[in-house]
Amino acid sequence: MTHPIPIYHSVISIARFESDSFASEIVTANEWLKMWQELGKPHPELGLALKMVAAGVKYKQNPQDKRIFLALPQELRPLLREALGLDGDMSKAIS
Repeated sequence: MTHPIPIYHSVISIARFESDSFASEIVTANEWLKMWQELGKPHPELGLALKMVAAGVKYKQNPQDKRIFLALPQELRPLLREALGLDGDMSKAIS
């Protein structure tokens, strides 16, 4: 399994988007994600990190959609929550 620290750092930049300004940056975030997904295709070792980044972008676009977390393996959900700076223990509700 890939070490969780590089995965965490691959998602952390998503958390730095301000929620108020993110709507104006959605196109940019989607383009950025698409570029990384395209560049990552020949590198299967990036698959997990790219899933985490995609989930972070999706969460920022629709924070109420719990399916975003449910689509990830259970052990990665707390890492994404931490990377996004989410408070509370919602992990029991979405585990």
